[in-house]
Amino acid sequence: VREKAGLGSDTIGRDVMAGAFSPTMGKLQLPMCEVEAEKTGALNLFLGVIQFFKNPESHRATAWIDHEVAVNTLHTIELLFRLLDSAVPKNELASASSKT
Repeated sequence: VREKAGLGSDTIGRDVMAGAFSPTMGKLQLPMCEVEAEKTGALNLFLGVIQFFKNPESHRATAWIDHEVAVNTLHTIELLFRLLDSAVPKNELASASSKT
């Protein structure tokens, strides 16, 4: 996310997600998100995953993830990677829509 959004290595955690997907200040947009509520939903999806799944594991050992939860978590992360692949810089999306 950091690389695709062109954010510096000093941007970490939730600031990466906000810098990429914030409806007002983010550098990226998912093409399927047309209204602000959808853009906010995308931001919340990425924020939720980093804060709920990644953050605890980065700071301590957790024991609550069993095999099934781990597999489902990986599916969720795969979905986010697919969404990230479809994300475009906001200026590209705006210029493409103004040409139609």
